[in-house]
Amino acid sequence: MFLRLEVEAVFAPEIAAVDRADRRELTGALAAAASWPVWESLRSEAGYTSAQAQGVLRRMLLSLLAGSGR
Repeated sequence: MFLRLEVEAVFAPEIAAVDRADRRELTGALAAAASWPVWESLRSEAGYTSAQAQGVLRRMLLSLLAGSGR
């Protein structure tokens, strides 16, 4: 729940710009993409450096936001 609240705070303007019916789904997708298991998988399983993993996360988050109509 903490991560979802953080996502809601950090991305408040972007989430508010989305149709009300889609906000919950977008928030869930952003929280999933920003979750610790995703980071851990990128670092330990995929073998990315910290900088590379940050790039992947940035791409995922931006893609989710772009796909939301922003």
